[in-house]
Amino acid sequence: MNEVLHIDPHLIESLSLAVGGINMTGTSNRHSRHGKVPNNTSAFSGSGNIRRRNQTNEKQDIIHDLQVSTLRKFCAVCEALNIDPLSPHSVSIMVILLSRYRDRIMVARSFINMLPEANHIMLTWEVAEDISFLQDKFSALSDWNTLLAYAFVEIADAERESVCSEPYIAGFINSLHIAGLAGVFTPTAELSMMCILHMSPANTPSSKMLERFLTQRNAECRELEVKCLRSVAHFTDQTNNDEASARTFLCIARHVRIRATFQEDVRYLLMSQKEVHRQQQDVKTVTRPRLRDWVQSIHKDNVLEYQQTFESWCCQNKFSNTTGLNVQRLLYFINAQTVPVDLTEYDEYFTSSLTSRMSLKSIETIDVDVVITVISSLRMYLKNIQHLIDFRVQCLDGLNISTRKALSLAQIVQLYVCCFQHESIRDKCWKSVLPVLNHSIQNACVKFRAAYPYEIQSVIRTAIACHVSSTVGSS
Repeated sequence: MNEVLHIDPHLIESLSLAVGGINMTGTSNRHSRHGKVPNNTSAFSGSGNIRRRNQTNEKQDIIHDLQVSTLRKFCAVCEALNIDPLSPHSVSIMVILLSRYRDRIMVARSFINMLPEANHIMLTWEVAEDISFLQDKFSALSDWNTLLAYAFVEIADAERESVCSEPYIAGFINSLHIAGLAGVFTPTAELSMMCILHMSPANTPSSKMLERFLTQRNAECRELEVKCLRSVAHFTDQTNNDEASARTFLCIARHVRIRATFQEDVRYLLMSQKEVHRQQQDVKTVTRPRLRDWVQSIHKDNVLEYQQTFESWCCQNKFSNTTGLNVQRLLYFINAQTVPVDLTEYDEYFTSSLTSRMSLKSIETIDVDVVITVISSLRMYLKNIQHLIDFRVQCLDGLNISTRKALSLAQIVQLYVCCFQHESIRDKCWKSVLPVLNHSIQNACVKFRAAYPYEIQSVIRTAIACHVSSTVGSS
């Protein structure tokens, strides 16, 4: 029982290296060479680093989930308002419509009229007037802080004097001085405009929104909550003119810019939602073996390797390297339609050499995935389809009330296009937008196609407008 165990010191050194691993704290590892371990260093110090790394990863995951949730709500509001979420002005329009200003509708109309692409923005004003409906979709403080983090103010040198002369912008700079925030934050016109922008959303406490915004700029400011309350109270006492407040907010909206990462994040979210929806459709709900599935698999195995796919069609037309993939998909979509299309009406979008080489003839084997991609890109409605209301009343009567009310104008346009596709891909295109396709809907679509013409020119104009809008937003 009293025997003394003799342990090899070299074995202890090798075990400590195996257990401790590589030191990730930034301290030196030279003591391991001499077999000496300092008193303040634990052999299991790597576990603390792993825990800190896990906490960092968890924090990043939380921030990522918050951004995804915010952008998903933002896209839902844009869909309800018939706004393209990839537009560089969609955030400004949404902030105006969800603001606490009494004349928010007038400010939104004035802002849209000043935009160069005002003719392509067909906002549903009936939905915009119901602010409670919009707030049910987007109203949380965390959502507003996440969304407005993409925004910044940019003032040109030629406009700086006129912007700084706005009484409410200069008045908020004075409120920052009175509250004692000017010593911590540089009181510029850009800062004043961003503060007013964060205080504008309705149904949110202005002081708390201002506090969160300033915390992101400097988290070491002492008594920030009290100072924000003081500055907001002083500024509110001065802003008692609705007309002047609307004019100032319109000036702020004109100078708001959106970071380039916003379009990338929204585009990634839209593509991921399409991928999830497609994967859900591909999941087979029937697990028991069926003879029809076995016969179909045999026929698929006997199909020839060559088919007229979208890639082979592009090779046959010999597009140049400067022709974008979206343009090629749109031209393929035009060729796959059931009615002829005159490309000379779109000379402002397609070159004469491209239209002259295009042979507008029917495609024997339609690549349905390309057609679905073009249909799903119709993210907004330009109010240029004459019989869309008739289509909604006649062909969607087979849906229940909740499903019919949940459809946006963009989805109705997509279903309208699906209704006029070739019979070989019509059902699949329809189910890519709406999984419900019963017998009454199919009969109603047959009667609608017989009674009304296919307004393909308006559909192509809408597709081009969505493509141009997304191109502008990504630049």
